[in-house]
Amino acid sequence: MDPLLNIDIHRDSEAVAHPALATQRISLALELEAALDRDALITALHRFIRDDHFADEIPVDVANYAHLADGPQVLLICHYGQLSYDVEGELHTLRWSSRRTRQRDFETRLRHAADVLLRAARLLGESDGVDLRARQGVLRFAIRDRLAAPDSAETRAAVEPYLASLAETLGVTLQLVGHASSRRAS
Repeated sequence: MDPLLNIDIHRDSEAVAHPALATQRISLALELEAALDRDALITALHRFIRDDHFADEIPVDVANYAHLADGPQVLLICHYGQLSYDVEGELHTLRWSSRRTRQRDFETRLRHAADVLLRAARLLGESDGVDLRARQGVLRFAIRDRLAAPDSAETRAAVEPYLASLAETLGVTLQLVGHASSRRAS
């Protein structure tokens, strides 16, 4: 067992191929066309907890960080990850960031993250007062694990086939974002 990656590297062939494929800390984000009403968003996220919309992710709480100029503004904190409304300058995103997962292989973890994010976007779009309009056809992807996945050509080469497969399935373009989320990798 590798304590840093929290996986059995002898049983997971992807971990041997590249450590990036073993990480649990992946992030997918929708770029939004406009800012969200934070109060309406907080109300909707509390309703998600109350109505068990994300029971499989084990939601814990909603946090309001609107006092920060950039970064996460509102978070739905869950055992397995967090859903956040982020602001970086003029860029507004709805992001799912996995922290730990039940899925063993990278492709399944990636598809699960996409499912959670798109389900959240759909539910928020149906919520009163949350005018969620995503830019069509684009998802942003990042690995939030510098040890297992340094921002390098090798990491990009390891994950790109999985991103291409997901992008084709969803009919979107997936943008690979480096560790500094405002910097896009080519």
